[in-house]
Amino acid sequence: MDEIKREIDIETSNTEALLLEGFRKFGPALFGKMEGEFAISVLDRRRGRLYFSRDFAGKTPLYYYQNSEGIHLSRSLDALRKWPGFEARIDTTGLLHYLWYGFVLSPYTIYEQTYKIRQGCYIVYDFATRKTQEAHYWELDHLYGLPKLNISENEILKQTERILKKSVADQYHNDTDPAGVMLSGGYDSSLIAALLARQNDRKTEAFTIGFEEKSYDESRYAAKIAEYLGLKHHIFLFSEKEASRIVPSLTGIYEEPFADFGATPTVMLAQMAQKAGIKRLFVGDGGDEVFATADNLEQFRLFRNFHFSHRGVTGKILNLFDPLHLPLLSNRTGMINRYAKFRMLLQSESIPQMIKKKEMTFLPKELDRLLHLDSRSFPNAFDLIHFDRRCELADQITGTYFHTTMADGELVKTYGALSGAGITPLSPYLERNLIELLARTPVSLKLKEGIRKYLLKTLAHHYIPKELLERPKSGFDIPFGKWMRGILKEDLSERLSEQNIASTTFFDPGFVTDLKRRFYQGDDFVQYRLWNL
Repeated sequence: MDEIKREIDIETSNTEALLLEGFRKFGPALFGKMEGEFAISVLDRRRGRLYFSRDFAGKTPLYYYQNSEGIHLSRSLDALRKWPGFEARIDTTGLLHYLWYGFVLSPYTIYEQTYKIRQGCYIVYDFATRKTQEAHYWELDHLYGLPKLNISENEILKQTERILKKSVADQYHNDTDPAGVMLSGGYDSSLIAALLARQNDRKTEAFTIGFEEKSYDESRYAAKIAEYLGLKHHIFLFSEKEASRIVPSLTGIYEEPFADFGATPTVMLAQMAQKAGIKRLFVGDGGDEVFATADNLEQFRLFRNFHFSHRGVTGKILNLFDPLHLPLLSNRTGMINRYAKFRMLLQSESIPQMIKKKEMTFLPKELDRLLHLDSRSFPNAFDLIHFDRRCELADQITGTYFHTTMADGELVKTYGALSGAGITPLSPYLERNLIELLARTPVSLKLKEGIRKYLLKTLAHHYIPKELLERPKSGFDIPFGKWMRGILKEDLSERLSEQNIASTTFFDPGFVTDLKRRFYQGDDFVQYRLWNL
């Protein structure tokens, strides 16, 4: 609020009064001057309009339900559902997004006439026409298109470190409730842990999830980081038994269908941190997108550089061949999927369109069979993402993920799990000043010598020896396929029985039964589809 206070001549310590005066002076531009996490609505009685928005990164949820009678807002989808006039009908577009990606992308939700506001946007509702209009107050895409800063590596490292230190310090000292850090042992969480450890004389508490299956367990790496930083380290082993305990509770924790495997161990970590008395937890969300991991950069470059006219013709030729009838592919489900995605990528006109297709769990033809509709005739949130031609390829990749899988996937997973345990998530990498600085930093610095997140890694090496950090990243790699054939099999069979599937009226029972048959015959590739269902 500091910028707003400086620009308004008003003596008040009341936040609401300050914001109202700010809106009188700036109008919707006020939202672009607000800092931190927020969800806000402003009623302009004179113009007969309602303005509402949320923070630029999309950390704070804000939903609205609109019908012929009017509009209703809430930070909670569950609260909206309790309104007597709410009609809880499944929205086909929202359902398709869930089946495509494992979560519902903004602005859609799983319910008809119900929406969530996209990052950096605000909505204007006109009471006379009863119509809404979306506008932007902040655009990452625009920042990427601006001329890059003429800045040295040393200077950008200094500025980045200064912003991150301030962000961690401000969030830590903003409250007196006990704070800890989620520590995986990777670069993102380890740098946050190192900066947090310098904020007090007491040992910072760090929380890590490990796995009983040694091939999946990486908690030993986090333990070495914690020992080096002098943290009070808690390691909790996530087991098959814990999975069976937590999985049934997921629908009560997440307000919309959410299929990320990593949600289950994240919920366990949140519960363990709560038992340890933690009220706030620092997380590394946004590190990949802000510092530019730019996964599959070279593959995307190859597709982009293959002239579109050639890609289109090649894709159409490949469409003439059904992979199910090619002898080489007929018994290799994973290869069939890759072949189909390759065809779709060849026919994609932009990076967002390529990522849209690359990240799909169900292929269009599968969804057509499952739902008895033409899935390609429905809108897709990726279609709303556009970049200026001046945007560098790596920025387009990270920007697309920032708007999609980070906003509606990673943040929902982390914030939902922690909030459900009464813990406030704190995410220093989603500091607006940091994002805007790095958006204008040349990609040649962000990916120097081909090193992903070069700047973040270089900073981390100021605090932690490189040999403790360098290892392949896996995130929450979880043996769910094994568990779905074991302790979760009974629950899976019951939920996906032909009787239950038929009662939904959405899914084709025969298609689901075939997926289950293939899975139990050893086809691991379909486990993600079954988990989504």
